[in-house]
Order: sequence, then C-alpha cells, then structure tokens
Amino acid sequence: GGKMVKEVYLMDYDGKNVVQLTSHGGITISPAMSKDGRYLVYSLISNANMMKRNNNLYLMDLKTKETKIISQKDGINSGAIFLSDGKSIALTLTVSGNAEIYEMDLETKNLRKITNHFSSDVDPSITYDGKLMTFLSDRPGKAMIYTMDPSGEEKNVKRISYVGQFNATPRFSPDGKEIAFSYKKNRRDRSTHEELFIMHEDGSGQRQLTFYP
Repeated sequence: GGKMVKEVYLMDYDGKNVVQLTSHGGITISPAMSKDGRYLVYSLISNANMMKRNNNLYLMDLKTKETKIISQKDGINSGAIFLSDGKSIALTLTVSGNAEIYEMDLETKNLRKITNHFSSDVDPSITYDGKLMTFLSDRPGKAMIYTMDPSGEEKNVKRISYVGQFNATPRFSPDGKEIAFSYKKNRRDRSTHEELFIMHEDGSGQRQLTFYP
C-alpha cells in the first residue's frame, strides 16, 4: 500500500502564499512557531516508527531552513509550544509511562515536570505573558480542560470545562482572556460531531461558535 505523508506548510491567514516547509515523507503533526517567527517546532511520525506509535520532536530555523531533532525519547514527543522566554518549550512526553507535560530548555535539553498525575495530560497552550497554561486531561475519566500556573509542578491546577464527554485542543486567544476548544457530546457515538466552543479563562461565559451537521 501507499505510504501516508503529511508535511508542514506556511501560509497567510487568508490561505494565500502557501509554502511547503518540511519534506520528510512521513506524518508531521502539531506545528508551533516561536513568537519572533524564527523557529518552528513539530513532531514527525516516520514511516519506520508508524507501527511503534513513536514520534520525534524537531526544531526548524525558518531563516536557514536547518532542521534538527530536539527530543527522541521512547514513546510520544509531541504537542510542543514555545514558552514566553523563547528559550524553552512545553511538550508532552510519555517517557515516565503516561503522558505528562514538561518544560524543556532548548540549549541544555534539561527537563522539568509541569504536570505530574497518573492520568494523561496533553496539548498545552500558554498565555502571552506565560503566567497561565491550559491543557487537556482525562483526570475526571474523560478528556476535559484545565488551567494551571506553569511555573511550578501541579501548581494551582483547576478544571474549567464540564461540557460533553470529550473536549480537545484548548487554545488561548492572543489576549489570554478566552480559550477556544472543540467539544463532542459523545466520543464513541459517530452520529455526533465536534463543534467549536469558546469560554473565558476561568471557564465562565461558555458559548458555541459552530453549528455544523
């Protein structure tokens, strides 16, 4: 059979000026850019690692197009975002047995745990000032959205979503006052579909943005 290939592209917000950035020939996922637009982080599931469900984290210098692996631990190395200082990233690793969110210093590669729970914690997003992080966790037995102070381990963790059976991809607005996320009433029911919601950073003011059958 044919190999599945997904690459990372860059384009204007209106879909114009499309430029292909990667050409690995595997599946590239979860791209995120640094604030200054100089660097890109993304994960690659190579064809060799497809069966092992393993991926590696890459860093690309968008000015020179130089690419290098910055994390290749056993399991998942994914969901990375740049932190406010631009010198470190938050990423999801399963090296400890389950998915946790870590901070990694890009120069030293030193790791610091941000989350530490027996449930899976994934998909971080952070405010521009770096003082609040939102993430997805199945701590309540289903995927729901939490916030916390990323400066410490399990610091001020708070659940802020209580809607549906499955939430995903929480993302802060540029001003950090709202969080957009996807929602599904029942994860296993194929007749239901995902919609986009938005809410304030404390979980209040929740409202539905899309109504698509």
